[in-house]
Amino acid sequence: MFVSLEGEKVTGTPGQTEPAPKKNWLKSVAGLMFLGFLVGALIFSQSIKNKAKVGQAAPVWVAEDLQGARVSLSDFKGQTILLNLWTTWCISCKEETPALQAFHERYGDKIKVIGLDVREPVDTIREYMKMTGTTYMVLRDKIGKVTGPYNVRGYPETWFIDENGIARVYWEGPMTFEQMQDFAMQTTGKPIDGEGVGPVQAGDELRAVAAIPDGGSQTIFAATNKGIFRGKFTSGPVKEWTRIENDMVKGDITSLVAPTAASGVLIAASAQTGIVRSDDGGATWEKVGGFKSSAVPALAASPDGRVLYAWVSGSGLQTSSDGGASWSQVKGGLPGDTPISALAVDPANPAHLFAGGEGGALVSNDGGKTWSEIRLRERIYTIDTVPSVFGMAFDANSPKNVYFATNKGVWKSTDGGKTATWLRKSHARLLNSVSLSGKTGSVISSAPNGDIYLSRDGGANWELITAAR
Repeated sequence: MFVSLEGEKVTGTPGQTEPAPKKNWLKSVAGLMFLGFLVGALIFSQSIKNKAKVGQAAPVWVAEDLQGARVSLSDFKGQTILLNLWTTWCISCKEETPALQAFHERYGDKIKVIGLDVREPVDTIREYMKMTGTTYMVLRDKIGKVTGPYNVRGYPETWFIDENGIARVYWEGPMTFEQMQDFAMQTTGKPIDGEGVGPVQAGDELRAVAAIPDGGSQTIFAATNKGIFRGKFTSGPVKEWTRIENDMVKGDITSLVAPTAASGVLIAASAQTGIVRSDDGGATWEKVGGFKSSAVPALAASPDGRVLYAWVSGSGLQTSSDGGASWSQVKGGLPGDTPISALAVDPANPAHLFAGGEGGALVSNDGGKTWSEIRLRERIYTIDTVPSVFGMAFDANSPKNVYFATNKGVWKSTDGGKTATWLRKSHARLLNSVSLSGKTGSVISSAPNGDIYLSRDGGANWELITAAR
């Protein structure tokens, strides 16, 4: 017997080799397994480092445009990017596409919107873009190489990447236009509208707009949380806005209407004063209602300005038949705590009244005593869409035409409000008011950030008439 160098006892004649003991073989296998584990752990650790993570450099990818040319993330160095991962079969992607298009049209000069389709044929993508009117950049992740580094768990998913290539915001699921505005600010560290838009400074809010024909132009009135501003529109953006220096309308204004057949008449709700009226285009004002603006989110007026309606939160619908000189509460009807944010009265029948809010729209045929629901529903890109309503207006020249300002752009009814469809070019974003300008037929709508849109053709086409401050 002799002793090996490892101290193991073996038997046999010196010079002869014995098979290794079985337990040594097991140790070798365990060692190999441990080594494999270490290598796998190192590979996994490195892959984790290369995955997209907020606050770190976004993984660089290479994709193709629809002509087959190679496009890389590095090609956009120095630009802020909204990277949207999507597919044409994704229902939530279809819901989101109109908002992406609206964001691109409004802010495409500040943020590069890129839709990165995953594993679909070019013809399928082109057909979808034609159906939805998509004009922002769309690329192909032909074999799905991006889905790994970008942790894709479903569609759509979106990354906001700053000008230095750092991923700043990640979002799962569809986004609204307003979310994109907020995410853009988180990405760049500053408001996307800079110092503000039109009559609205950054941080303030535009509540409603109205217009009065003025020769060959229109005087635009903008109600904000800092008073009422006046601007003149002829063509192109309104660049000069003047605040009306009257103590009755200097503060928070939540609603504003301009009766279409009463030249120069404006009616507003002021937090400090209550309901006020001007008969001379805003030069002078008088108090015509003691309700606080904070409790009066909606006003409506007949074309001649005689019949008025006001929604007073907590107590319900109030009406006046003498231009605001006296008011009475409508008996019955909706409970006072109903969240109403819009009213509109039929120019052909003052008892035919609409009300709107986050739940949609309601109609009354007896001046607000009884109500029934209007389901503003449309199938947009195969999705049933029911918008919230924040502003409404009848066309005095064609009362069957009713416009609705919603969280998904402007909708229009041509049958007196029974049905309505989305006006595609009005942009899929929250618009909080809509009005018509006297006999001109111009339709005007506003967004909280200060954007004001005008249509000269009944809502088919729209132009932005406010500019950065």
